[in-house]
Amino acid sequence: MSSSHFEFLEKFFRRLFDWLGGSLDVALRRDGEPQLDPSALLPRIEKAIERSLRQEGERLAAPHQIELRYSYETWSALGEVRRQQLERELAASLFEYAHNRRYLMAAPLSVNITCDAFTRDFEIRPSFGDTGGDPTSGSFATRIVLVEQRRGRRHEAELQEGGEPVGIGRNIANRIVISDPTISNFHAALIWRDRNGIELADRGGANGTAINGVQLAGADRQAVKDGDLLRLGAVECRLLIEE
Repeated sequence: MSSSHFEFLEKFFRRLFDWLGGSLDVALRRDGEPQLDPSALLPRIEKAIERSLRQEGERLAAPHQIELRYSYETWSALGEVRRQQLERELAASLFEYAHNRRYLMAAPLSVNITCDAFTRDFEIRPSFGDTGGDPTSGSFATRIVLVEQRRGRRHEAELQEGGEPVGIGRNIANRIVISDPTISNFHAALIWRDRNGIELADRGGANGTAINGVQLAGADRQAVKDGDLLRLGAVECRLLIEE
């Protein structure tokens, strides 16, 4: 076996063990982390609920939908059984908290643990789950298409006015997933700027991001337009913007 083969195998197993070690580390210490320990989570969620209270008649109404957003690594390390257990435990405690304060709720309180490609640590998102119309019903949306120049693969996603960015990377938590070893797990993102433009943001990809041959600085963002040639790692993609 040639030295190049040995080098390839060495790099492959090093990355594999690094990934396994990181996941194991998250799993082993999860109960001691404030963002996963119910006794530490509850006060933070209660504060988020208090900040979201609204007046309805003579009483205060509390949000009944609580979304906890974690990084993909933490979310996946928790596992489905542990996530469901944590959701039930938190929901029961938060219901008691709201009931003792006589807060109104439009529906039974629920806790939903999710992951997001843009969440690096932990986010709490209380919601009333209003059904009085879709708040984005009058907003503008555009379809983003990335076409890999070498392989011809198409990657599509919708970018909504006021909506979340379209993450690009190797990790399945991204809305556009490109499986290539030169692309980082969370490599770049397409961001809504306004109805006149979209921006491409570098998210610290190890092998860089470029627009029409111009390299972006780390964490930088630049406007892009239909037909631009984007380079993500070693993968070149033609950007198509379909309104």
